[in-house]
Amino acid sequence: MTNVLTIGQVARQAGLKTSAVRYYERHRIILPAQRLPNGYRVYDAETLRWLSFVRRAQGFGMSLENVKELLQLASHGRTPCERVRQLARQHVSEIDQNISDLQTLKSQLELLIRRKASSNSPRHFCPLIES
Repeated sequence: MTNVLTIGQVARQAGLKTSAVRYYERHRIILPAQRLPNGYRVYDAETLRWLSFVRRAQGFGMSLENVKELLQLASHGRTPCERVRQLARQHVSEIDQNISDLQTLKSQLELLIRRKASSNSPRHFCPLIES
């Protein structure tokens, strides 16, 4: 076996923790590692490439389910670029909605900060929030 990487080496080179590599293997995101006679996992350059892709895709906010779908397309000889674009457009739309929701929340909080409390009654938690 030449050009094999231990789990620590492949994790370090992919920018992951070894627990993430095991997780991806357990959930069939990557193929199961080959084992040396001593039981150590070893990986090849192709697995490193897949792990780097997984990390990068997740960095763009893609779910593991989406990443798994993209890897399946690639493993069947299809370049998943159009699906990546589609997922990116969908994610941008979700981000825009989150930004809108956060701007609304910010406005409500700014209004709350400017309001004066109308009562100091001990029966109230905080009139600013209750009213």
